[in-house]
Amino acid sequence: MLESQRYYWFGKELKVYDHEALTVAAAVVQCTAAKLAVAGNEKAVRAWITVEGADIRYRLDGVVPTAATGHRLNDGMPLEVEGWTNLERLRFIAVAGTATVRCSYARYA
Repeated sequence: MLESQRYYWFGKELKVYDHEALTVAAAVVQCTAAKLAVAGNEKAVRAWITVEGADIRYRLDGVVPTAATGHRLNDGMPLEVEGWTNLERLRFIAVAGTATVRCSYARYA
C-alpha cells in the first residue's frame, strides 16, 4: 500500500447510495453491476442484505452455488458483505421456491 493511500478512508463517511430487490429462484442471480460501480472510481464497499419468502444459498468466491452447496441464508436472516470484490463475486440461488433478496449498497463519501 502506498503511503498516500494509507489514510485515504480516514475521515470519510460510509453512506448508503442505492438499493435493489433481486428475485432469486432456481437460476443463479448476482448483484447488478451498475449498482456496484457508481460514478467515477467510487465503488460499493459494503452491502446489507436480507432475504424474504424462501431460504437461499450464496457464495462469495465467484463459484456458482446450488440448492445444496454454498452458505445457507434462511428466510428473514440478514447478511452483511464487505469489499467490492466480494460483492462482485457474490451469487445467490434459492433452496426451493422464490425469494426476494433486498440489498442496500454503501460507499465512502
